[in-house]
Amino acid sequence: MTAHVALAISAALDAGQLSEAERLCRAALQIHPQDERLLLFLAVSLQWQKRLDEAVAAYARLIDLFPTSSVHWNNYGV
Repeated sequence: MTAHVALAISAALDAGQLSEAERLCRAALQIHPQDERLLLFLAVSLQWQKRLDEAVAAYARLIDLFPTSSVHWNNYGV
């Protein structure tokens, strides 16, 4: 993920533009499907939209890819 994409997603989250953050994440994940930061941004955007089943699935994907990350295990308990 480029710094530009990360900034755009972060700005969308900060502005409460959660569907835009989700859209940006999903588009970038088409190119980088295992990018840890993109998956985390996606999970957060879904969680903040109260789409908890989808957020939990995104956190589960993070755990599958990065099983030693305590951050992802902690978030998995959304």
